[in-house]
Amino acid sequence: MLTVLALLGCHDPQDGPGPGHGPPDTVPTGGTHTTPPVDAPPVCDAGDDVWVQRVFPLILGRKPRGAHEVEIWSKLAAEQGRPAVIQALTHSPEYAGWWKIQLSDMVFASRLGIGDDSACFQNTERPTHDGDLVRFIRHTPPDGDYGPTFNMADVIIDSLIADDVSTVYQANLFARYDFTDAMNVFSAADVEKVIRTYHGDQLLTVYLDRNLSCMQCHNSEYSVTDDPDPALDRAWGRGAFFEQALFGSSSGPVVPDEFYAINKGDGFNDSLGIFSFYDPGTTYDQRPWGMDRSCGTFSKGDPSYDYLDVETSYFGRDYGPGGTTYDLERLFRQGVDDMAGSGVGIADDATIDPGQAFAYLTAQNFVDQTWKLAFGNRLLLGYGMSRNQAQQQRLQALTDGFVADGWSLSQLLIDIATDPYFNAGTPQTCGSADYGMDPVIDPYTVLNEGDLANNGAGELVHRQTARALLRSLYAALDWGQPSEYFSGLVSIVGSPESDLQTALGVFHSDASPGFNGVDFQGALTWESNFYVCADPNGDGGYLRDLFAYGRTQDATVEEEVLALKDRLTAHGAFDDDTERQLVEDLLQVPLDSKVAEVDEGTFAKNFSLLCGVLTQSPEFLMTVEPPSLGPVPRLSPELAYDCQDFDAWTGAARITATCE
Repeated sequence: MLTVLALLGCHDPQDGPGPGHGPPDTVPTGGTHTTPPVDAPPVCDAGDDVWVQRVFPLILGRKPRGAHEVEIWSKLAAEQGRPAVIQALTHSPEYAGWWKIQLSDMVFASRLGIGDDSACFQNTERPTHDGDLVRFIRHTPPDGDYGPTFNMADVIIDSLIADDVSTVYQANLFARYDFTDAMNVFSAADVEKVIRTYHGDQLLTVYLDRNLSCMQCHNSEYSVTDDPDPALDRAWGRGAFFEQALFGSSSGPVVPDEFYAINKGDGFNDSLGIFSFYDPGTTYDQRPWGMDRSCGTFSKGDPSYDYLDVETSYFGRDYGPGGTTYDLERLFRQGVDDMAGSGVGIADDATIDPGQAFAYLTAQNFVDQTWKLAFGNRLLLGYGMSRNQAQQQRLQALTDGFVADGWSLSQLLIDIATDPYFNAGTPQTCGSADYGMDPVIDPYTVLNEGDLANNGAGELVHRQTARALLRSLYAALDWGQPSEYFSGLVSIVGSPESDLQTALGVFHSDASPGFNGVDFQGALTWESNFYVCADPNGDGGYLRDLFAYGRTQDATVEEEVLALKDRLTAHGAFDDDTERQLVEDLLQVPLDSKVAEVDEGTFAKNFSLLCGVLTQSPEFLMTVEPPSLGPVPRLSPELAYDCQDFDAWTGAARITATCE
């Protein structure tokens, strides 16, 4: 609502900067990998075991599979530090799989609908990855040919191996042309307008985190929510005039058509194939760096004229009528190179090189989205500014370090996951102040009075992302992986799984971007699909195997229950006699009964209901501070696998450690 009110206060930029105008916000430059000091008192840490349970969904996209997995990684954190844990986890195949999905989301790869991006983004073309592809793309113009066939899936995986995600955004400048929603218009000029608008708006959203309308009232030079009093200032930026560097004016392009012209299709890309209306003399056979044709084919050079007679293509500078994505790629690559090692360069008068402005805003957008994965909330408002200085300080330190360090995702994850607020404990468990945190997580608490103006550990509570919830459930119950792409007929008529994901808030396309929150429909959908933990593959999965294993081990029903609870919540113990009695009532058999002696059909039915109850618990769905670890259950056949993973991942990271 506050954002809406701010927009209602927009004025004509030609009338001046507005009533709240003050000098550009400036804070000390960071360039390190640590967050700057804040005024709020220090928070207490919830402990290594809680930290491991919080960091797994961020790094691997799933919760730990029980107390044993938490214990072995907690021990490594205690002995060699938490960064060592993250370094090891980033050498896991699960990390590559999870972050391939996240990066595909961030660049708006479409998973559903006519023209989905599965051909380019879903499956890799190369059998192995060693970072060589990324190094080639980073230092070679797009007319170079890498040689072996590859697509965007390969670029993403290779970028994670090389630990340089800038290449994903660099190559995606071309791959985003693979499909454009221009099938409902028939005029050649109208098709071209749709292409320019579609890709221009994606450039603004995916890369710059800017909106042409919002920039008139909120930009790096001034904002209608600025105030000379820092306590009242509601627009905190990095201190450089980014919009002026890219559009020629802080309020955005004076002539929007000139910005959209650099996103042209005519003379550059033939994404409509047989529906082409372009100059038949143009050959669209250039594959950037030799990338697979499924990611788009292009002309070998810029067109000599503009199909819509826009004589200026502007982004960072005037490219004349022939400006295209080739110019965008060159500008982006230059900006990434210029900031590597030395960091961003901002002049005393707040001007900045256009290439650095382009790359820095893209990096800041990526950092902000990664922070949101960890904390549930952004450090930026919808128009690309932080609401208070504490948010801006953290974002600046993280982004400055990120661009200087070559867009290292592993280092960014270390910086975020070792922020004191990431593992802040509650007053009940470690004696922290009720509201002792700067308003970094929820910036709107400043509207309260006294201590309530600050944040407390309760602000950290949020629902796990829809993808992390599904991956956690599938991993815990041995169901494989949730589907990611829905092509063919499913993309038109839908399917139970695609409908489930949509209701839960999974990103499917820029037209169906998903959400991260709790709503009534999503809660009902989760319950209706998983209230008995039915294996979507029809095989039974973990529940079947646990029941069979318990029978061979002469186990009791209680041991089965605690093994299941441990698997889903890492707390394989009863909190009190009331919980014990409720579970026994649900199962309809005494807990001290032998599994081999109970009625198999009745027990399986009620045990499945218990599983469904646990999957709807706050401990499973939310990022609440988890209870203390329970004992490692006797019925835990995964112990050897936990150690195999631990040894493999620490070994790949060259960390000397042994799983006991």
